[in-house]
Amino acid sequence: MRAFLEPLWSVAKLGLIFGLLALGSCSTARTILKQAPNDLPDGWVVQDYRPANDDVIRMRLQSEIYGDLAQPVEVEVEDVAVMDGVASEGRASITQWRLAIGFGGPSRPLDLVLVMPSDHPQAPIILSQNFCPNHSVVPFEGVRAPELDGFDCSGGGLFGLAMTNVFGRHIVVPPLEKILGRGYGFAAMYPSQFIPDRAEAGELVLEELFGATVSRPGALAAWSQLFDVAATAITEQIGPRSFV
Repeated sequence: MRAFLEPLWSVAKLGLIFGLLALGSCSTARTILKQAPNDLPDGWVVQDYRPANDDVIRMRLQSEIYGDLAQPVEVEVEDVAVMDGVASEGRASITQWRLAIGFGGPSRPLDLVLVMPSDHPQAPIILSQNFCPNHSVVPFEGVRAPELDGFDCSGGGLFGLAMTNVFGRHIVVPPLEKILGRGYGFAAMYPSQFIPDRAEAGELVLEELFGATVSRPGALAAWSQLFDVAATAITEQIGPRSFV
């Protein structure tokens, strides 16, 4: 009976994958489902390729795709909450920060959750931007859910089953025990809290932060800058260390 059911389960999982792609609301799924043309457009001329230096490549990426990749940023640590002994029976500590981040105008909130091994305070830290909110990624009491977002990867249900079976059991919650046991800290952030991963809402926030300029950064450029923001905030609060 088991030999008969296993192929059926594999087929069901494949069907679920394609169903999620077809019904997915994220831009990645929509992009995957678009079919590229097989033929070159009329009048297309293949240009000779000439390797460009890094400055030229960066300029073209900014002008054609991402917008300005490095904006002057202002960061304020508004709140720090230490939850000692919550994780791993005292073998780790959790610190939750609320950052206010702006680019010369209005600021937006970003929660940063840092999990550190108690016996290795100088541990290097894994910086992680996550598809799921912080309270799903670091599932301990007191970790905040983002306001007004409504997205949640916690618990079971069809969505939770699909996430773990399609993308692996650590797609939501990382193997924190192994990370801590090998001498690393883990910092979680949810970039969609800062700029929503939704077309209309994201556009409104980007215009609020940067204005409606031609070179205005897109969400990917702004999200990428959050790694530097988080590393700088952590360094200023707890001292220099390595980040991965």
